[in-house]
Amino acid sequence: MVEENPYQPPAHVEATVAGMAIHRILFSFKGRIARTTYWIFSLPVNVAIAVLYDRFLTLAEIRQSSLTRSALPPATPDSDAIAIPWLVAGMVLAYLPLLWMKLAVLTKRWHDQDRSANWLVVTFIPMVGMVINFLECGCNPGTRGENRYGPNPVSDPEERTLRTPVTRPRGARNRSYKEASKPSGR
Repeated sequence: MVEENPYQPPAHVEATVAGMAIHRILFSFKGRIARTTYWIFSLPVNVAIAVLYDRFLTLAEIRQSSLTRSALPPATPDSDAIAIPWLVAGMVLAYLPLLWMKLAVLTKRWHDQDRSANWLVVTFIPMVGMVINFLECGCNPGTRGENRYGPNPVSDPEERTLRTPVTRPRGARNRSYKEASKPSGR
C-alpha cells in the first residue's frame, strides 16, 4: 500500500490570486485584473525598480568619484573600473523582467477599464505618466460586467455589496429608531 504525503500539494494546483494564476498576472498581457490585484503586484515591482535605480545612481557616483581622484589615468586597472560595467550589466538584466511585469500588470488594468494597451505609452512620460497611471489604474474602478478583454475580475463580495443597493428584508416593518429601541409588548 502506497501512502501519499499529506503535506505535499497536489501537482495540478496553481497559485492564484483573484482567480488568475500568478505567472499570468505578472507575465501575460491578456485579461483583466481588479484594483486590489493591481496594488498587490504593482507595489513590490515598483519598489524593486526604485531600489535598482538607487543602486545604479550609487554606482554612477562611485564611478564619477574614481574618475576625479586623479588627473592622470592609473597605471594599473582600478578594481572599480573593472567591476562597475559588470554591475551595470547585471542591473540592466534585472531591470528588464521587472519592466515586463510592470507593463503586464498595467496592461491588464487598462483592459479592466475597456481601454487598449496603447495607453502604456503614458507610462513613459516622466512624472505625468506616474500621476495618470496612479489615478486611472490605481483609483478608478473597472467597467462593470464583461468587456472585450474578458469577464469582470471582481470576485470580492464586499465590492459587490458596495455597488448593489441596500434593501430591506421581505416582511420588515418601517419602524423608527425610537420604536425599535422600545421593548415590544407581546
